[in-house]
Amino acid sequence: MIISDKNGFDYRLNFSYYNCEDDRISTHCKVEKVIAGHRFNDEGEVIGDGSATCDSRDQFTKSVGRKLALSHALLGIEVTAKEMTSNDTQLDKNERKVIWEGYLSRHLKTKGK
Repeated sequence: MIISDKNGFDYRLNFSYYNCEDDRISTHCKVEKVIAGHRFNDEGEVIGDGSATCDSRDQFTKSVGRKLALSHALLGIEVTAKEMTSNDTQLDKNERKVIWEGYLSRHLKTKGK
Protein backbone atom coordinates (compact mmCIF):
# COMPACT_ATOMS: atom_id res chain seq x y z
CA MET A 1 0.00 0.00 0.00
CA ILE A 2 1.32 3.45 -0.93
CA ILE A 3 0.51 6.61 1.01
CA SER A 4 1.43 9.88 -0.69
CA ASP A 5 2.87 12.83 1.19
CA LYS A 6 3.03 16.41 -0.03
CA ASN A 7 6.69 16.86 0.91
CA GLY A 8 8.18 14.85 -1.96
CA PHE A 9 8.05 11.49 -0.20
CA ASP A 10 5.69 8.54 -0.24
CA TYR A 11 5.30 5.87 2.41
CA ARG A 12 5.07 2.20 1.48
CA LEU A 13 3.33 -0.16 3.91
CA ASN A 14 3.96 -3.89 3.58
CA PHE A 15 1.90 -6.34 5.64
CA SER A 16 2.65 -10.03 5.95
CA TYR A 17 1.24 -12.85 8.05
CA TYR A 18 2.96 -15.79 9.75
CA ASN A 19 1.73 -18.87 11.56
CA CYS A 20 3.42 -19.32 14.92
CA GLU A 21 4.33 -22.67 16.43
CA ASP A 22 1.32 -22.79 18.72
CA ASP A 23 -1.37 -22.06 16.07
CA ARG A 24 -1.29 -18.31 16.68
CA ILE A 25 -1.04 -15.87 13.77
CA SER A 26 1.36 -12.95 13.70
CA THR A 27 0.93 -9.83 11.53
CA HIS A 28 4.07 -7.96 10.52
CA CYS A 29 4.21 -4.39 9.17
CA LYS A 30 7.17 -2.71 7.49
CA VAL A 31 7.00 1.05 6.79
CA GLU A 32 9.33 2.46 4.15
CA LYS A 33 9.90 6.06 3.08
CA VAL A 34 10.53 6.47 -0.64
CA ILE A 35 11.08 9.45 -2.91
CA ALA A 36 7.84 10.32 -4.72
CA GLY A 37 7.72 8.57 -8.08
CA HIS A 38 10.02 5.73 -6.95
CA ARG A 39 7.24 3.77 -5.32
CA PHE A 40 7.99 0.29 -6.61
CA ASN A 41 11.76 0.09 -6.60
CA ASP A 42 13.57 -1.34 -3.61
CA GLU A 43 15.39 1.83 -2.61
CA GLY A 44 13.07 2.69 0.25
CA GLU A 45 14.39 3.53 3.70
CA VAL A 46 12.83 1.33 6.40
CA ILE A 47 11.57 3.74 9.05
CA GLY A 48 9.26 1.44 10.99
CA ASP A 49 8.96 -2.24 11.71
CA GLY A 50 6.36 -3.79 13.98
CA SER A 51 4.33 -6.89 14.61
CA ALA A 52 1.31 -8.11 16.52
CA THR A 53 0.56 -11.69 17.50
CA CYS A 54 -2.83 -13.12 18.43
CA ASP A 55 -3.25 -14.70 21.80
CA SER A 56 -4.24 -18.35 21.63
CA ARG A 57 -7.74 -17.37 22.85
CA ASP A 58 -8.24 -14.70 20.16
CA GLN A 59 -9.80 -15.16 16.78
CA PHE A 60 -7.55 -13.78 14.04
CA THR A 61 -8.90 -10.67 12.35
CA LYS A 62 -6.79 -9.18 9.57
CA SER A 63 -7.90 -5.58 10.16
CA VAL A 64 -7.14 -5.70 13.90
CA GLY A 65 -3.74 -7.30 13.31
CA ARG A 66 -2.86 -4.68 10.70
CA LYS A 67 -3.80 -1.76 12.96
CA LEU A 68 -1.81 -3.15 15.88
CA ALA A 69 1.23 -3.97 13.76
CA LEU A 70 1.12 -0.54 12.11
CA SER A 71 0.84 1.25 15.46
CA HIS A 72 3.79 -0.76 16.79
CA ALA A 73 5.82 0.08 13.68
CA LEU A 74 5.05 3.80 13.88
CA LEU A 75 5.80 4.07 17.58
CA GLY A 76 8.88 1.86 17.50
CA ILE A 77 7.43 -0.74 19.87
CA GLU A 78 8.49 -4.37 19.90
CA VAL A 79 6.07 -6.74 21.58
CA THR A 80 7.03 -10.25 22.58
CA ALA A 81 5.05 -12.79 24.54
CA LYS A 82 6.48 -11.57 27.85
CA GLU A 83 7.43 -7.92 27.43
CA MET A 84 7.04 -4.72 25.47
CA THR A 85 10.08 -2.58 24.68
CA SER A 86 10.45 0.75 22.93
CA ASN A 87 13.00 1.50 20.22
CA ASP A 88 14.14 4.80 18.78
CA THR A 89 11.85 5.72 15.91
CA GLN A 90 12.55 8.18 13.11
CA LEU A 91 8.93 9.28 12.75
CA ASP A 92 7.64 12.53 14.14
CA LYS A 93 4.00 13.20 14.99
CA ASN A 94 3.20 14.77 11.60
CA GLU A 95 4.59 11.78 9.67
CA ARG A 96 2.62 9.37 11.83
CA LYS A 97 -0.52 11.45 11.23
CA VAL A 98 -0.05 11.39 7.42
CA ILE A 99 0.41 7.61 7.47
CA TRP A 100 -2.61 6.95 9.72
CA GLU A 101 -4.86 9.25 7.68
CA GLY A 102 -3.78 7.54 4.45
CA TYR A 103 -4.23 4.07 5.91
CA LEU A 104 -7.66 4.76 7.41
CA SER A 105 -8.97 6.52 4.28
CA ARG A 106 -8.00 3.70 1.89
CA HIS A 107 -11.53 2.23 1.92
CA LEU A 108 -13.15 5.61 1.31
CA LYS A 109 -11.25 5.90 -1.99
CA THR A 110 -12.33 2.49 -3.26
CA LYS A 111 -16.00 2.70 -2.21
CA GLY A 112 -16.69 5.69 -4.47
CA LYS A 113 -15.78 3.79 -7.65
